[in-house]
Amino acid sequence: MTLPRTATTFAPPVMEARRWLEGVTFPANRPLINVSQAAPVDPPPAPLREAMAEMVLSDPSVHLYGPVLGLPALREEIAGQWSAAYGGEVRPDQVAITSGCNQAYCAAIATLCAEGDEVILPVPYYFNHRMWNDMAGVVTVPLPCGPGLIPEAGRAAALVTPRTRAIVLVSPNNPGGAEYPAGTLRAFLELARSRGLALIVDETYRDFDSREGAPHDLLRDPDWDDTLIHLYSFSKAYRLTGHRVGAILSSPGRLAEVEKFLDTVAICPPQVGQHAALWGMRHLRDWVARERLEILDRRAAVTEGFPMLAAKGWELLGCGAYFAYATHPFPEASDALARRLVREAGVLLLPGTMFMPEGMPEAARGLRIAFANVDRHGDRGAARPPRSRHPLTLARPCPRAYAGPRPVRGREGDGTWRRARARSGSTGSCWPSSWRASAAGSPAAPAGGPPRSAASANWRSRIRTTPTRCATSCVSSRSRRGRPSPSSRRRRRGWTAPCWRDW
Repeated sequence: MTLPRTATTFAPPVMEARRWLEGVTFPANRPLINVSQAAPVDPPPAPLREAMAEMVLSDPSVHLYGPVLGLPALREEIAGQWSAAYGGEVRPDQVAITSGCNQAYCAAIATLCAEGDEVILPVPYYFNHRMWNDMAGVVTVPLPCGPGLIPEAGRAAALVTPRTRAIVLVSPNNPGGAEYPAGTLRAFLELARSRGLALIVDETYRDFDSREGAPHDLLRDPDWDDTLIHLYSFSKAYRLTGHRVGAILSSPGRLAEVEKFLDTVAICPPQVGQHAALWGMRHLRDWVARERLEILDRRAAVTEGFPMLAAKGWELLGCGAYFAYATHPFPEASDALARRLVREAGVLLLPGTMFMPEGMPEAARGLRIAFANVDRHGDRGAARPPRSRHPLTLARPCPRAYAGPRPVRGREGDGTWRRARARSGSTGSCWPSSWRASAAGSPAAPAGGPPRSAASANWRSRIRTTPTRCATSCVSSRSRRGRPSPSSRRRRRGWTAPCWRDW
């Protein structure tokens, strides 16, 4: 009997792992640490949410069907920014918008493969790629990675058969965290081109790459679209997970085939999400840069602390973007260990058996740790540090100048603020130099004064004092009523007053 398509693959791993929590209670002094899913747990930044609310209320088009291949302005913006970032030429007609990056992958495979065709995936692989291959009747050919979880084009060449249609790479990698060298990606492009294959490169996590500049030169190739299919997601960089916006870059001819797929499964990408992505690309570059630095700091915390585990037999195979991939020293398989960690340690993570074909011995020892939602100071589970909840907590401003919640003792108290201040690079004088944008997260303001953009129209409502000069002690700051500020008390507590000269 022929199986229905969904019966040909396994259950969604993240949903399966959540079922392990059923019937398990966690004491107040040891709440669950959830490092199972690679998704932001906070909503988009406040300025973006405000812009989205305005769109919903004032722009009727966001409630209607749009073009199947996406908002033309967003396609143009991606083409322009990608051309600048990678140093190549990307045209708007080489860009299509999808309902998330997973849909972009599904559409790409639909244009490439028939029943029984093969696609090469480095292992450990992203499980949703494997799941779609299964449901599409496509054979997944595993490619074991080399040191550092970096795949090798030479080993992939040996796996190519007459039924092979594509090679899929994810960089920075999910689940391994590896950032593929530019030379590796170039070697795979040349291999794919020489064998008449497509090279699918998923760069969902490109915004959190630790390297400066373009991570590869594939888009500089004038004929890149004859082989390369580039995928991207707006879910991570702008926290638009629930709005489902992704992108696929390829040749106009292939995108015409993609259009058939998209028209039948979604008609068009979500309109509000597309407009939000466009607004984010135009206004949140500095905010995304700060998010990148925070994720890189969390990555550094993992690598700095891992020697304690290494001394007990653990091995860190890869670490980058949102992920660390490690092997454990215990005799039991990783899926059994992952369940035990929930009960005995209050940690939810995913085992290597979810990222490799059944029967691979390496799967029994691997574990993926999605650390992006746990900072280096131990904020657990879904909690984010106050610095991320409100831009004004990047430093410790004068309490009379801070219009948000007052600091309290405990988890969100002075210690957290001190750490946020240290991370921000503040030297104790006015606002930290790492935060030049408006209090609402808009692009940097001119040096001559506070931000004037629409996104920061409420700037004055957030500031309750008007400093007359830069001073750590706030000696010359005066309240709006004209009374002197209690400078001696502020000096003792280490508060600093915001000054527009440092914007």
